Amino acid sequence: MQSLMELVNPHEKTDEEIIYNLKKFYHLLSEAKENDSYIWTRHCDNVSSYTAYIPYLYTALLKKDYKSVCHIIQSVLYFNNEYGKLFQKRDKSALLSLLGKEFCDDTNIEKNIART
Repeated sequence: MQSLMELVNPHEKTDEEIIYNLKKFYHLLSEAKENDSYIWTRHCDNVSSYTAYIPYLYTALLKKDYKSVCHIIQSVLYFNNEYGKLFQKRDKSALLSLLGKEFCDDTNIEKNIART
């Protein structure tokens, strides 16, 4: 299972790959109970700071609050300067636009999840 850092790693991932990973992540968490600590923590690195972001990221995706999603990704990447700097250079409006398009159409999510 990928860690949160691997899901949003701008060094290796295009915007589309980040969105795709977030959709898989969202889908998996939406099927989990909120108190299922195994589900909540297995997506994180061993660094406890990353674990703390999981519920916030899920809630932001659930509320379709994509600016917060970008902010959370940036906060997670802040712990690694190299990735943080790369994410800063990204066109966040493009990422926001993709997030909006993909998450507004639930059939897209189900279609893409089915492909995995």
